[in-house]
Amino acid sequence: MELLRFTPWFLQHLVAFVSLRWRGSYGKVYKAVDCEVRARLEPKDGLEDSTAQQRDCIQWTLDASSKSRKPDHADIMQRMMGLIVASAHQIPSLVAFSIYNLCKHPEYIQPLRDEISGMNDEEVCGVRKHDTPLLESFLKETARLQPLQSTVSINRKVMLPYTFSDGTHVPAGNTICVPQHALMRDAKNYDNPSEFDGYRFVAKDAAGKLASTSRFSHPSPLFPFWGSVGRP
Repeated sequence: MELLRFTPWFLQHLVAFVSLRWRGSYGKVYKAVDCEVRARLEPKDGLEDSTAQQRDCIQWTLDASSKSRKPDHADIMQRMMGLIVASAHQIPSLVAFSIYNLCKHPEYIQPLRDEISGMNDEEVCGVRKHDTPLLESFLKETARLQPLQSTVSINRKVMLPYTFSDGTHVPAGNTICVPQHALMRDAKNYDNPSEFDGYRFVAKDAAGKLASTSRFSHPSPLFPFWGSVGRP
């Protein structure tokens, strides 16, 4: 994607085609996903629907498509490849840094285990945001201190001149971005901004239980995390 930002518009399609297929990685991923999608789209007469127990991105996409019309293979594959490309960086980075923070701050391991073990199997499979406030706070704090892009994010080229309500004018051709790192480590926005605090986004409710004060999936001007992870 970054390469295409500096590529003339009339060459972008060719450059994208070559870069994605240069090592054959796109084709390998497409083939693997295609096999699974076709298997789930095949009718299963007289057999129990095995997809009922599937809880992954493929099944969510199939379910969302089937609500409006019969799932179409080409449409499902287009959506899946788009999702895979879009999530290829943020989620793996978040998982890696979360494991790193668990190793660096082992005092969070047992509280997180207790929170998850307090749920039965059905609740774990259908987990909602309010079920695991500490886990959500831990992940959000990880994302705050270790965003994928360490300086700025959401780089966008201005196609048409625009004037904001405060009078700020941005001419066409300029590039604008969000100072993600600076905002999320600013002492004006967070207490002890350079310290990891897994409890930063939780507080005890009237019953004495932990409750989220700020969802991971709710970006804000103080938490401009690009690609927040949401759950149903």
